[in-house]
Amino acid sequence: MAQVFISYSSRNDQIAEDLHRRLTRAGVSTFLASESLRPGDLWKDTILDELRRSKVVMVIMSPDSVGSQAVMHEIGGSLFHGKKIIPILYKTTIDAIPEWIRDRQAISYNSIDEGQLEELVNQLIGTDPFRRLIALGAILYFAKIILSPRDAQKPEKSKLLREKICALVAIVGSLRDNFPNKKFTLDGRLVGDIGETIAELEYDLVTFKKLRKGYDAVTSDGRPVQIKATFKDRLTFKNTEGYLLGFKIDYDGSYSEVYNGPAKHILMRYNSNRAGIGQKLLSFPVSALRETTTGIRERDKVSRRR
Repeated sequence: MAQVFISYSSRNDQIAEDLHRRLTRAGVSTFLASESLRPGDLWKDTILDELRRSKVVMVIMSPDSVGSQAVMHEIGGSLFHGKKIIPILYKTTIDAIPEWIRDRQAISYNSIDEGQLEELVNQLIGTDPFRRLIALGAILYFAKIILSPRDAQKPEKSKLLREKICALVAIVGSLRDNFPNKKFTLDGRLVGDIGETIAELEYDLVTFKKLRKGYDAVTSDGRPVQIKATFKDRLTFKNTEGYLLGFKIDYDGSYSEVYNGPAKHILMRYNSNRAGIGQKLLSFPVSALRETTTGIRERDKVSRRR
């Protein structure tokens, strides 16, 4: 696990790599996507996992990063997860960076040395108070910032769903801050309903109005489909018959397909080493499900709406 996660625009990769080298020389373990990702890594999952596990996030703030969807996404995740954030100013000023991190003590890239970096990081790790409430106003804004031009062409209901998911996550963050003895986990029927809504909006199927054992929807050509969704890194299901649609939902309101195809492919992959598969509720890593679905033919998947 890296102590420091470096967030940056790809246009500032030389600056990020220099900061990475300087931190390493100072004895600080650091995650930098261009240096730390290995061949075969699922880059999005790995980056989000490293962000969650890091103790400090250093954000290289420049004119390029202010306009970067990826950097805004990582700032939103950092705020929501209560990370200690250090803005590194490069060709910009504190007044030009997003207002929700202006209250963080910033450093000018051109004026820091290894000793200052090491001292600052060591001071911040484990000392700064947990601060998610700062994110509440920002997270809703991120839902609009990170939508790509392609997203803007999607039906209005898809945009509305993303914004409402984002608002829901913000409420959970506030509840956790004010009632720290409770987890307020996003799971169960609520997340299941979100997954079914995603499926019905974007795929060629119709969900059942009433609960049916084992399945949640049927495609236009009559194939039964079970739909699963999660905010976590594992997806839980039992039935290994029919078709399965699985989604990973992120704290910024976005979501992505984890699995699409006949559920039997999961049975084939795990049957020899997972006791009870197909008979009881089991959880499977999102990364493994993504890998499995890449080997499924397009004609064997649930079609998207045109």
